[in-house]
Amino acid sequence: MARYSLFVVLLALAIPCFSSAASPAIENACRDFVDPNFCVASLQAASGSETADARGIASISHKLSVANATATLSKLATFKKTATDAGVMKSAEACEILYKNTAAALKWAGEFAASNHFDMAVVMYETTLSAPSGCGQILANGFDVDGTNLKMLMLMTRHFSRTLI
Repeated sequence: MARYSLFVVLLALAIPCFSSAASPAIENACRDFVDPNFCVASLQAASGSETADARGIASISHKLSVANATATLSKLATFKKTATDAGVMKSAEACEILYKNTAAALKWAGEFAASNHFDMAVVMYETTLSAPSGCGQILANGFDVDGTNLKMLMLMTRHFSRTLI
């Protein structure tokens, strides 16, 4: 019985090793990205990515960017309520404004991409990069990781949109 249990445990540990390879489409899409490991890990975690083509990968990247921007907005609102320093509170308010603009730009970018206006989608994605860059620097206590992730996701989205032009 102990041998059987050990075999089941070893098999369970081995399965992720065999399924962790990225699809060729993901590997190809992430090959020229700033941080290929971040790109692959982000896309692999998304549902449907293993069978997605280039346009599907761009769509998944867009959805990841929207979800991350939305979550960051929520965290900023909470952070702003708990801030005790007036300067930190003002910085959080400024970042909240930037992220609201980012969310609007992402909405427009998605609509442009969906209607095959990839040149305008790329322009809209360009406008989304300032919030995660600036706010990651301003609110380093807790938002540095979120800012970096969002910036990388937006860079991925822009990168994939450019490949579709």
